Amino acid sequence: MKKYFFKPILENLSQGARIEYLRELNGYTVENIAEFFGWGGDDPNETYRKWKSNNRSPRPNNLEQLAELFGVSINAIKNYKFDDPIEQVYFHMWEEEQFPYSKLTIDIDAYKKTANNILVVKGLEEWEKMREKRINGEITDKEYIEWKLNLVL
Repeated sequence: MKKYFFKPILENLSQGARIEYLRELNGYTVENIAEFFGWGGDDPNETYRKWKSNNRSPRPNNLEQLAELFGVSINAIKNYKFDDPIEQVYFHMWEEEQFPYSKLTIDIDAYKKTANNILVVKGLEEWEKMREKRINGEITDKEYIEWKLNLVL
């Protein structure tokens, strides 16, 4: 029997929406998340709902645990501040989930050759190679998404 890949819809590019996307991608319920963190009381799902609605961001230790639970790099779910160009690469990878046929074009020759920008260029080049592999059928959509979610620059 063939297993089908369920790809959720990314509501927006906020941290809460990305966390919700990963919860759905991994087949977890909100109750599973509450149980994983050991939340109890009258409303054990309250903290997750606050994360999802962006009323609260996960604390660093909770963010690390979520990344481990979802099997992704912390870069996939952290709150981007865009003070680091590398965060823009991660953001654009998420943007692709909303706009799958978009293409990011950057004049790499115009970049200053700083160590950080070299990492950005490396990430963009790796991303383009993986996009081509997916388009050519060398990897599945699931493998492509898993690669993006685990990229560490």
